[in-house]
Amino acid sequence: MKPRYRASFACCFLWTLATMMPIDAVAQAPQFEPAKTVKIKAEDRARFEAALKELDTAFGKPHVPFEALYEKDSYAWDDAEIGRKALRWILKHDEFYQPRFVAMTDRVIAMTRDRLAKMHEEHMPRPGFGRVYGYLSRVDGSVQPFAVYLPPDFSLKDYETKRGLLVVLHGRNQTLNEVSFIDAHEGKPYPKTEIENGMNRIVLHVYGRTNNAYRWAGEMDVIESLQATQTRFPVDTSKIDLQGFSMGGAGAWHLGLHRPDLWKTVEAGAGFNETRKYARRRDLKPWEEKTLHIYDAFESARNAAGVPTIGYGGEEDPQLQASTNVLEQLKAEGFVPKVDRLLTTVEGLDFLRVVGAKMGHKVDPASRRTMDDFVKRFPVKKLYPKIDFVTYSLKHPGWGGILIYALDRHYERSWVQAHASDDGKTLTMDRLDNIAAFRIERPGVEKVILDGNSYDLPAPGDFRFIMFVKRDGKWKTIEGEEARNVAFGPTKRPGLTGPIDDAFTSGFLVVGPAEGTTGPVKSMLGTFATTWSKHMRGDLPVIAPDAKAPLGLDPFGASGGQHLILFGDMKSNPILAKIVPKLKQIRWTETEFTLGGKTYSTKDHIPALIAPNPLNPDNYVVINSGHTFGNKDFEGTNALLYPRMGDWGVLKVKGDGTTEIVDSGFFSENWMPKD
Repeated sequence: MKPRYRASFACCFLWTLATMMPIDAVAQAPQFEPAKTVKIKAEDRARFEAALKELDTAFGKPHVPFEALYEKDSYAWDDAEIGRKALRWILKHDEFYQPRFVAMTDRVIAMTRDRLAKMHEEHMPRPGFGRVYGYLSRVDGSVQPFAVYLPPDFSLKDYETKRGLLVVLHGRNQTLNEVSFIDAHEGKPYPKTEIENGMNRIVLHVYGRTNNAYRWAGEMDVIESLQATQTRFPVDTSKIDLQGFSMGGAGAWHLGLHRPDLWKTVEAGAGFNETRKYARRRDLKPWEEKTLHIYDAFESARNAAGVPTIGYGGEEDPQLQASTNVLEQLKAEGFVPKVDRLLTTVEGLDFLRVVGAKMGHKVDPASRRTMDDFVKRFPVKKLYPKIDFVTYSLKHPGWGGILIYALDRHYERSWVQAHASDDGKTLTMDRLDNIAAFRIERPGVEKVILDGNSYDLPAPGDFRFIMFVKRDGKWKTIEGEEARNVAFGPTKRPGLTGPIDDAFTSGFLVVGPAEGTTGPVKSMLGTFATTWSKHMRGDLPVIAPDAKAPLGLDPFGASGGQHLILFGDMKSNPILAKIVPKLKQIRWTETEFTLGGKTYSTKDHIPALIAPNPLNPDNYVVINSGHTFGNKDFEGTNALLYPRMGDWGVLKVKGDGTTEIVDSGFFSENWMPKD
């Protein structure tokens, strides 16, 4: 017992000390450098380039992202296309990180040829081994890989009974690309730990578009990979567990605490869940401070009330700080942690913090068993009688059958508390801080008690659309067209929240300036395309303003489900000329523009903004911006992938033609300029 006692003492000491340390002393992000590549033999490169040409001929058509956004190939096509894409990307970005990548690439080529030859044959999954599949992303029309392992005892009967699913988020890997991901999983044995713990779940390994801590399009890769797996395999949606370690732990923290409705349990190993200290950010701009709330998951610690949650860290691992952040936040909000040597529980929550005795940045066998035992305590997703949910943005709009449609103010703490009656038929709303509109979508609820008033909800089969809204400080119900106007009107709402970076988490189409245009905007678009290709692993879906619209899409955005990303000005981009006069957020002439209450000359300033597209109000229009962070931020710690602009920004053109942000801010909850 003495060694365990000493470990416990050390753990408690480190936890206490961490809360007293200045920013430079607390666990901070490693400093990453881009992985070095090796020069492969000329004959190897020639062989790969010849193989790519051969595959292009065999496929019979190129993969064009803006066209792929509007069509759907077969699963077999996607599964073969991921091999062609892997070969194209490793050549395009020269990503041969080690000599063994040559043999890995040869194996991917062989796999792709085999899949092409068998494209029209029925594929039977192979139990006990991994297989890499592809899905067509709704974000940019790219094909992205995901790996699925079926248990050794998997059979056709499982399509009737269904299986639990373990979703695994990988850690940061500087040499990760499509080739190495395929090689790591294709034909590999089913994980031993699943057999040893007796859970025998289907296992999904997410690619995450490489290394972005599962943010932005990386977050959507988790969702789209999960949906693709559920479409192809018999997954029991009440038995989906999330697990991640290191960078994957960071992803598990934010996806677990921001979207507790998706998971049966969450296991977040190490990682990070706050930005200022971890990423050494001292001099943040006011608009940057606000947007940190989007992914700083520790602030939403109490959302563990909605999903059984494990936080793990090695006793000697600086990233133990992530679970410490969550515990400290829970303590600050009145929860009571109970420490028992290397384990910490929290009264009133299904929460467990596990510390690996004398461990660095890895999981020891004893901790693995403890965490697996915790997961097995919850055979199916719990429907908690008490709802306790915090959010700072409608990017994460609710849990427990309460869907928030409007906030008083974005990027401020919004807090819902409610409790269900013993029979589940009555839901009493106890707290609605900073919330302006919501709906109840909880199964079995017939009545809502709010501010002492009772409201009946539609019975099953009654499809009335009813919403609760706050008017002049008092709550009331609205329905029908009035409710739909709130749910889908010109306000910040789920799917339409800003900031600029949010546009790149669902389908978007880029329209560049006219051919022959030069200058900073053209350069900005080129940088966006290069960065997206390298770090988000897709070709930017871009067309010229005079290009023929793909597959009948109205290029002005009046139809289609994509956000419209426009680069240029009203002279160089005729689509901008049609949309800008309809925007209430900006005044823009040939010589000047007004944003944020200030007027700037167009000679040396460029406007950037996001707003509902006036020709397609359910989608965004973005002007003169891709992601507001750049290549250096992708190459550094993933914690740097936070917005550098809000809903709007002003870029000053410097003498060398590059730009810098000189002002930024946010529009109101009604997407109007603020005074």
